[in-house]
Amino acid sequence: LVVLIFAEVAPKTMAALNPERLAFPAAWVYTPLLKLMMPMVWLVNLMANAVLRGLGVYPDDAEGNALSREELRTVVNEAGAMIPKRHQKMLLNILDLEKITVDDIMIPRSELDGIDLEAPIEDIVEQLEQTPYTRVLLYRGSIDHVAGFVHSRRAMQALLDGNLTRETFENLIREPYFIPKNTPLNRQLLNFQRNR
Repeated sequence: LVVLIFAEVAPKTMAALNPERLAFPAAWVYTPLLKLMMPMVWLVNLMANAVLRGLGVYPDDAEGNALSREELRTVVNEAGAMIPKRHQKMLLNILDLEKITVDDIMIPRSELDGIDLEAPIEDIVEQLEQTPYTRVLLYRGSIDHVAGFVHSRRAMQALLDGNLTRETFENLIREPYFIPKNTPLNRQLLNFQRNR
């Protein structure tokens, strides 16, 4: 009972609640001890591994085993006070990224913002000057007829150079990138990185 309370539960709980306050001073004691006791630790590990091999258990095989998604979720949930709630939620959301599709995060069509290529060039320039986006959606007549997108910085550079005409603006248009809505979000993030 004394070993359990004073050598196991109490020190581990105290270290979990104040990790840095205890770990840094303890390192001054543990580092020399580790170097001093290294031959003995090596010998004990050698004997323990020999006993395990005799029982048919091979410790070398366990080193490559990664935690499964559910085991990781359990570790994050049971971390308690060690991980703030906000960070816990973020980590759990990362684990759920595979379940989320592109459709789950799409902006509704009614909220899309873009520029009509059939509008007068003055209106197009005015919209470019006021847009908060780096890439601007372009359409012809209706948002259903997407023509592509333009990098607003390139268009503004052409405007500053004094040669932004309808023809030069049309040359700045880049092909749209269409994505099936049931694509898993984690795969799409990799596709975005690959296609820059």
